[in-house]
Amino acid sequence: MSGLPSWMWDSGGWWQGSLNWKVLVLIAITGCGLASGRKNENYAVSQVCSESKDGNFMSNIPKTVDGVVLDSQDERDEDCVISFQTESILEKFLLKFDRLHMDCHDHLYIYDGAHATGAWRAHISCDSEPSSVGSNGFIITRTNFVTLRYQTDSWGTENNGFTLVITAFKNSQTFGCTDAFECDSFICISSDLVCDNVSHCGHGEDEMDNNNCSGSSLYALLGLEVGQVVGAASLLLLLLISGGTAAWIWTCRQDRERLARELLVANNYNMSGNDEIGPRVTHGAGASPGVTTVIERNGSGNMHLPAQGQGYKHIRQNPCWGG
Repeated sequence: MSGLPSWMWDSGGWWQGSLNWKVLVLIAITGCGLASGRKNENYAVSQVCSESKDGNFMSNIPKTVDGVVLDSQDERDEDCVISFQTESILEKFLLKFDRLHMDCHDHLYIYDGAHATGAWRAHISCDSEPSSVGSNGFIITRTNFVTLRYQTDSWGTENNGFTLVITAFKNSQTFGCTDAFECDSFICISSDLVCDNVSHCGHGEDEMDNNNCSGSSLYALLGLEVGQVVGAASLLLLLLISGGTAAWIWTCRQDRERLARELLVANNYNMSGNDEIGPRVTHGAGASPGVTTVIERNGSGNMHLPAQGQGYKHIRQNPCWGG
């Protein structure tokens, strides 16, 4: 075990304390995070507005997303601002409504930037429909930020609200689409947004069966994302590896202790001064019940000598011993 760093190996032959499993858990958590990437995120307007009211300073910082679904349902007496930004300055946002049913006293203002100031890009109210918003139902920002201001009164029904899909994209003609997914109209989105049961492309190209999305129903049934499944599988693999390593080290320690006991018996025999030639038969401390240990002293190489029906055990160096 000399190949292991000193901080991983002590004189007893086991990793110090509980450092081994802590390191494995840390690696697993990191692996899960990397596997999940920046997948589509879901936000409830009521939750985001509540955080803003509670004075959470993080709520005032634009959230970096690849894709987000913002869901509103019958929020009352709200006046909150929500901002998002793309991960890359080369990207912009594509916005489209999957559901839109606003009360005439409720208003949603969409700003092309990091703040709810200046002229708004779109004003959404009771006369708005998904297909009439922006250009043919789509709003494309000019910057890599988008800010929403939502104002409601004290009256409403559970049918009031909207579902807004916001997707970061870049122009594949200008910047290419390496390691990503290319929609129609040269829109390039993160590959993590493909087959997540949310249409991020303009016409749902990312959710078609030819993208191997047919298996995504299993993840939806289990309530898991692909990244979470990969993360769980990685954790299980790490646990299996650590368990196998622990079993191997334990076996090596047992073999080493057994070999040490057998060598002790042999040394005691050599120190006895007995000059007789030939093998000596002994029931050493390390021998199992009913098993006789045969110690060779004449160098003949003939270790398979009769043991009067009691069996014998050949002393040998264990690979774990390093000899």
